[in-house]
Amino acid sequence: MGEVVPSNPIARVGLKLRRVARGLRGWSQRKVGSTRDMLLVANEVILRLDVAQESRALSAAESWLRRSLKLKVLGLASLERTIARQRARVLGLRDKDASAQFYRILSSGRRQRCCISALRCGERTATDLAGKVAMATDYYVDLLGTTRPREFDLSLQALGLPRVDLAHLEARFTEEEVWAALCAMPSNKSPGPDGFT
Repeated sequence: MGEVVPSNPIARVGLKLRRVARGLRGWSQRKVGSTRDMLLVANEVILRLDVAQESRALSAAESWLRRSLKLKVLGLASLERTIARQRARVLGLRDKDASAQFYRILSSGRRQRCCISALRCGERTATDLAGKVAMATDYYVDLLGTTRPREFDLSLQALGLPRVDLAHLEARFTEEEVWAALCAMPSNKSPGPDGFT
């Protein structure tokens, strides 16, 4: 029994796309096969040839086979990456509505991702910049609260701790200090974003 052809032109396009995808999957299985299996087999043969090369010199045929397999592994790895990229696109399309509106939204998605079009808090909605800024400020002020006068204070002077002048710690670094610190580091290390190697 054949498939029912829908009257909606968008649904007909979706039906044709599904048929093409099904045909491509069948062709891929018949002509290409599983790239993952081919990669595993090629890498296993290369490994065995490498192990054999450690104990003896490879013959001319074995050297040719090893070189050609290495080239095929590069091609298969590239093909597998391409298939994975395409599969991700197909999965994204399968879950969405394949309409013209979907494709327009997809093409302008980057611009829309970089913009917050509206904010809603309770019953209020803000679409202009000043309203969104005010709404966000009000929300976080309510969330974090405001400072209140405290009933009790802690007096560090009453504890009798010795006072230490630490004003020198706030002084700017000089170029000589930075250069001395860099020269004191091991030659094979570099500081990370936090200053540690």
